[in-house]
Amino acid sequence: MMKKILIIVTLLYSMVICSAQNKNNQQVDNKMMNYRTFNVEEYRKITQRNEYGKRYIIRDSGMIVQKEEDFSNGNLIGFREDCHYPDSPYNTVFLYYKNGRIKKSWTTFYYCVIGNITEYDSIGRVVNQRDEDVFYKFDIEALIKKMKKEYNVDLLDRKSIYEVSRFFIKSMNQSFYEVYAYRPKTLTQADTYLIDGMTGETLLKSKRGVRLEYGSPYEETMLDEYLHKKGVKGNIK
Repeated sequence: MMKKILIIVTLLYSMVICSAQNKNNQQVDNKMMNYRTFNVEEYRKITQRNEYGKRYIIRDSGMIVQKEEDFSNGNLIGFREDCHYPDSPYNTVFLYYKNGRIKKSWTTFYYCVIGNITEYDSIGRVVNQRDEDVFYKFDIEALIKKMKKEYNVDLLDRKSIYEVSRFFIKSMNQSFYEVYAYRPKTLTQADTYLIDGMTGETLLKSKRGVRLEYGSPYEETMLDEYLHKKGVKGNIK
């Protein structure tokens, strides 16, 4: 009798554990789903009467959303949305399949891809993620704080910044940020900074011309100057 009771208790316990595991798995699956879609029919209606062609812009709760077709080798492969707030250096990109389902998403800071690039299958399940910050232990938030504290450069004020970019040199196993901040009362001169992407150390600081006229003498970038000084030729990622 006791043996039968023990078997029943064991089976009930197993059922509870399995149920809990299934529930947890379902929660995980739901978290890895993205139900965002692109309204293809609405897009077609608007662009048919759009004098600016196949691109249009809307405002959604203060956010600017630019919608357009996505092409590869001259062939339509889907649609694209760029979403950002006015004058913000952050931009979130969504790519969609031709049926309007989400295909890929990522975020940029100026022209630097940050965080994860996420890819989805035809029903919105995450099938791949690539961490673009893996080579940058000194991340964008740390860079913003450093530039403001040490140089009074506000990277969140897009109007005062000419460019922010970053690079990984595989042969050196080293990453870098380049920052070009407009000098006061000019749009042709910038204070420039080269920052180590792993430690946050300032490697170079100088002044350079930007928005140069056609035919002006070429000025090497901060990274070029640093690599030349180090005698390094490497692959930039």
